[in-house]
Amino acid sequence: MGSLVWFNRDVISVLDFGREDFEVLFSEALSMERYAKSRLDILSDKVLALAFFEPSTRTRLSFETAMLRLGGRVIGFSGTELRRWLRART
Repeated sequence: MGSLVWFNRDVISVLDFGREDFEVLFSEALSMERYAKSRLDILSDKVLALAFFEPSTRTRLSFETAMLRLGGRVIGFSGTELRRWLRART
């Protein structure tokens, strides 16, 4: 089954997952564990844009770290910077 279980699916709450979903998730996590400490280049031509409406340093840094470990690049802004940008567009 693999990761296609979540293709085009919005996840709002942990309650959106059933037992089978968690089994697939944990199975995928175990298969990826060997890459946890290494750097891969599978996203070398990709850019992740991060936009946070509220400050969330831990979450932002987690996303950035994951993308960088996969060889990609990150752009983004947060908090008041984002609000100022959105106001300028309206």
